Amino acid sequence: MSPESSKSVLQRMDLVLSAIQQQRRQTLTEVCQATGLPRTTVHRFLDHLVEMRWLSRVGNEYEFGVRMLELGTGDHHWFPPLAEPELLSLHKRTGLTVHLTFLDGAEVVVWKRFAGRESALLPTGVGTRHPAHQTASGKAILAAAEPALLATYSQGPLSAATAHSITEIEQLAVEVARIRQGGLARDHGESWHDVGCIAGALTTETGHRTRHGNPMIVAVSLTGPLAEVRRSHTLEPELRATLTLLRAGMSEHYAARARRAG
Repeated sequence: MSPESSKSVLQRMDLVLSAIQQQRRQTLTEVCQATGLPRTTVHRFLDHLVEMRWLSRVGNEYEFGVRMLELGTGDHHWFPPLAEPELLSLHKRTGLTVHLTFLDGAEVVVWKRFAGRESALLPTGVGTRHPAHQTASGKAILAAAEPALLATYSQGPLSAATAHSITEIEQLAVEVARIRQGGLARDHGESWHDVGCIAGALTTETGHRTRHGNPMIVAVSLTGPLAEVRRSHTLEPELRATLTLLRAGMSEHYAARARRAG
């Protein structure tokens, strides 16, 4: 198969998986309508993906299978296992929900989650996606990335999840500039009513990119009842301490990798 043909197959496969991701579960007809691909092509892809356990078939509908769920834990990448002890410690010290996220396109994706006392307030889980401008994690990553990323992100309209969501490009730019000065981002009910969040970002792989070309920057966040997040004076130092420990762990990882390569 030529490189051009291989790329075409992968692009069509990506369309099929993205269609199912958007609705969680879809029929063959619905996938065809969402992708615009011929029915025979979609049927062949779906059969192959089910056979390889990337998808599961439930009646006449398709959803993500066990292979996708296994990869969704993030444990195939070196950083989540390295970060997990510190994230779990942060969760235990604060009692709040801790998320590890990364930016994919204009959305943040949950990579790891440690549920807090008020986790019922949060419809999040591994693989959950949210518009970056509505979350503390997304704003922290935008602030840590090169300015060109914000310029690209700002080309589209900004959707609102609550009355407190940022909807103007200029407002987002001011917020990102403030975060660059202080190092941490906040969300005061911008994603969900009565839910607050504080987040900081880390660059895990210099030069590496996600499938949408975003730099491999992750965010660690603390999420809980808005009133609690607002009045607490300990969350910011707790989060900063965790970020410092994670940076030290990454430095050790890079040094060990350099020694092995040498």
